[in-house]
Amino acid sequence: MKKTFILIFLLLMVSVNAQEFNNYDTLKINTDLSSSLLLTRSSFSSKVGYAYANLTFLPENSEMQQTNYSITTDPGASKTIGKDYIYFKWESPRENVLKFEVNSQENTKVNFKHIKEKINFPIRDNLDEFQEYLINTETVTSQDPQIIKKANELAQGEDDLFVVVHKIGAWTKQNINYSLETLTADVSQNASWVLENKIGVCDELTSLFVAMLRSINIPARFVTGQSYTNLINGFGNHAWAEVYFPRYGWIPFDPTYGQLGYIDSTHIKMKTGNDVKDSDVNYGWLSNDVDVETSGLDIKSQFISYGDIHKENISLNMDLLKKDPGPGSYIPIKVNIKNTNDYYLPLSVYIYKAPIKVNDYVRDILLKPNEEKSIFFIIQTPKNLERGFLYSSEIGIKDNFNNNITKSLQFTPDGDKVTLEEAQILINQLKKEDEKIYSKNVELTCTLDKDYYYDYESGKINCDITNKGNVNLNSLNVCYKKECKQINLNIVEKKFLSFKFSPQDKEFLVTVSNEDVSKFSIVNPSILSIPNLTINVLNYPREAKYFDDLLLRFNINTNSEIRNLKLRLNNKEIYNSDKFLNNENFEINLKGHNLREENTITASYQDKNNNLYIKEEKFNSKVEKPFYIKYLWLIILLILIYIANMIFQRKRRMLHSYYN
Repeated sequence: MKKTFILIFLLLMVSVNAQEFNNYDTLKINTDLSSSLLLTRSSFSSKVGYAYANLTFLPENSEMQQTNYSITTDPGASKTIGKDYIYFKWESPRENVLKFEVNSQENTKVNFKHIKEKINFPIRDNLDEFQEYLINTETVTSQDPQIIKKANELAQGEDDLFVVVHKIGAWTKQNINYSLETLTADVSQNASWVLENKIGVCDELTSLFVAMLRSINIPARFVTGQSYTNLINGFGNHAWAEVYFPRYGWIPFDPTYGQLGYIDSTHIKMKTGNDVKDSDVNYGWLSNDVDVETSGLDIKSQFISYGDIHKENISLNMDLLKKDPGPGSYIPIKVNIKNTNDYYLPLSVYIYKAPIKVNDYVRDILLKPNEEKSIFFIIQTPKNLERGFLYSSEIGIKDNFNNNITKSLQFTPDGDKVTLEEAQILINQLKKEDEKIYSKNVELTCTLDKDYYYDYESGKINCDITNKGNVNLNSLNVCYKKECKQINLNIVEKKFLSFKFSPQDKEFLVTVSNEDVSKFSIVNPSILSIPNLTINVLNYPREAKYFDDLLLRFNINTNSEIRNLKLRLNNKEIYNSDKFLNNENFEINLKGHNLREENTITASYQDKNNNLYIKEEKFNSKVEKPFYIKYLWLIILLILIYIANMIFQRKRRMLHSYYN
């Protein structure tokens, strides 16, 4: 009986945001903001003329975020409420503690403006009104030559604004390590420091992102507020960016969360500015002999309710490019994604299920309206696999908009090992195919002449090549290994070619190429090892009496599936099976008289091609026979002699009487 191990390794996306909450299209959130001034009077003549707090960090009202406030102060204070601030003032307060609290309820949405057309880069529109968001500042060091160099390197050759901004955001996410283990968690470093040290927290990643954009004349500004993070399983202060797109306005980009062209509904927008160092609350007072301390701004946000799951429709397909690999193999994966929408779609696609942990598991891509792209991953099978088992693991691919696909990968201890180099060669071949546009008009379908092959066999790959485009193709090289055949393929013409292969080839790749086309097909023959059966006698009676009840224990192990297995002990059949693939122990009950001095366990079996194999294993036993069994042959001989003598004497008497 075949045994299967199922291995599933769930890979949590390494991201600061929590997957449980950032999937919702809408959220209702409650936010409390509070602060206080502590007044310490040092004498009887101490006096406070007034004290004030100007709060400029509070949830904004916008198309994607509807906000309602309630405000309390203790003691009572006058309040001036502006578009982006609340000003509190206490006149001649006698109390020693002055407090204010703002309770806000926000109804937030996923902030994703659908950009349906290409916006040219460099930006050709007049940007005079956006100069504030193009300048070099203490934190946004956009005039640093290294920042200018990196931004130009990423933007070189591109003429689409969204593509440029997305590339810079993806580079920032992938190359700056988010870490709270440095002083940058408490002190905001400038963009130049972040680029040099490749480390930072959200405000510093955003500083570098904004600086690179400004260095190539793209207006970008800071947004600060709150968002949910699974680092603390709650809301925390967060920073992201908004980038100006002509005709569309300000588009959100969060390189820390990998949300490059949108932000999820856990983001609570509170403040916008050209630099992250702007303060959140300004305090002031007029006093005599009074020490004043401020508590800072305390912010607490929590979920009240949530709406539906947010989803963007795409077509998602996955191909595992190697079949039945062995232990420690590198398996290339092709993921094909089509944007079925009429607007740009930024995607993060990642592996979330695999046999073992994958380090390079995420791809950030931008799909133009109705665009189709292929991306590639490499996963690995475990190195230590127990013989006699077939292993199965589910491979799972997800994106940031709740689309997913899974496929099953099977691997065995006896499968061929695929090296990392071999996996990368396959991926490079596929990338070439994507680069040559006409390749999509060539259909290459290759099949095998059998379902399986043994090591001692050769096989045939049969290929159909069809030109489905409107251009005649000349000098097409169709190759398997070093064998190449050159053909011409007219419009809508189809041709058939075949190649011989050996199971030892390992790479089963057929390519079709010329100046305009690069196409390939991988066939994955099921290669079976020549069946090798072993018999291991585990326990047997070394001494026994003739009529004793005995137990014989032995093990049968095979490296591949066998058929018509028959086991015999001293030419007597003790077991048979139509199919066998296992490492199985047998226990046979027998009598002492079933054994000999030299005993033989014989296994006869066939492979799938009906070739016959025979294996034997011997063991010795000493069986004590009773006297009458031990000398039974002599007793029988004496009886036979006696009977023969009696017959002889009878015939003799008969002859004697006849003649008389």
